[in-house]
Amino acid sequence: MGVKKKLVIYTLGFPFGSSEQSFLNPEIQELSARFKKIYIVPSSMIGPLSSLPDNVEVLKVSNTSPISAWRLIKNLLKVLLGDLNQHALLVLKWWKEYLRSVKNLTNRQAALVKVLNEKSLLAGDVIHYSYWLSDWATILAITKELKNTVRISRTHRFDLYEERSEYGFLFFHRAQLKSLNFILPISEMGKGYLVNKYPQFADKIILSRLGSPSNSKQAENLNSETFRIQSCSNLIPLKRVGLIVETLAKCKSKIHWTHIGDGKLEENLKAEARNLPANISFEFLGRLAWDKVRDYYSNEYIDLFLHLSESEGIPVSIMEAISTGTPVFACDVGGVSEIIPDSSNLLSPTPNTDDLAKKIDDFFISGSSRNAENRALIKAFWLENFSAEANFRHFSDELLKLKME
Repeated sequence: MGVKKKLVIYTLGFPFGSSEQSFLNPEIQELSARFKKIYIVPSSMIGPLSSLPDNVEVLKVSNTSPISAWRLIKNLLKVLLGDLNQHALLVLKWWKEYLRSVKNLTNRQAALVKVLNEKSLLAGDVIHYSYWLSDWATILAITKELKNTVRISRTHRFDLYEERSEYGFLFFHRAQLKSLNFILPISEMGKGYLVNKYPQFADKIILSRLGSPSNSKQAENLNSETFRIQSCSNLIPLKRVGLIVETLAKCKSKIHWTHIGDGKLEENLKAEARNLPANISFEFLGRLAWDKVRDYYSNEYIDLFLHLSESEGIPVSIMEAISTGTPVFACDVGGVSEIIPDSSNLLSPTPNTDDLAKKIDDFFISGSSRNAENRALIKAFWLENFSAEANFRHFSDELLKLKME
């Protein structure tokens, strides 16, 4: 292995459960080959445990720990001044939630420092890496015991775009950007957003793309008269899967639609889908483990991947689709335009279902969905821009170069 650096990764739940599998499973494989030791610190430890490389260890950090009033006051001052400078009225409006968040962070911070000290991870050749620009990133930013280590954070969507927050702003953003060494948006859109909002920190905001693994096996085109549409997302209002049902109800082509994912809208969407016309068949596969999703894409030929979410970073689900050369229609939100090689396949952020149904029918009639040359170009675009092997190898190389100034 030849490297001595240690890496501590902070997650919402990975390696437990399935919500972060598609994000972190490919990345952890590359990182584990480059770092001597990796520790993962999840916020919660609920759900099945993913298999991990031998040099990866999970650390349990309690969400509640005795705290001193002085530490709580110091933490409040560290985050409050920056937020008051930009969002004074909103901080005052939401002061109860704000104080509660600071208290919760301080509870977890005290427990984290204890665990890191036991593992000798408070100093030395250690990189602390929060996968989301949220609670863990704030703790890394305000913990004085970590000031002599490298601290970085990715940022995606919910942890990036302030207007998406129920509070009208994201707590502690300025403190995060001020104290962390680097912030890593996964899209050019996200990078531009942060640089525009915090120009004083522009030189520490660096694009770092995600990726999906290559599928060695490609499903064969069976030239069926039925066209296959695929979607993959949580079944929640944000993802607007109901718009897919509305669109399919207006399509004239013979279509089989398959959805991967679950959520609180599942039963309602199934009920709506049962009313689709006879030319449309469907199936809901539920939530699949990351490796099962890969197997599915390797064995099932898909004519079109459809993604109508109202807000995104850059969807890993689209990366997985284009890795097989599958054409994608997706709404032009967040960084989605960066992952769609054919701009004519970008949809309005608020798509009209009549127009979309006609676009789908025309696309199938034209033969574009099964054109081998078109699909080869899509796969080539994925290989150049969103290959997990290439992107995470580059990411690992850049991490290994990092040193405290």
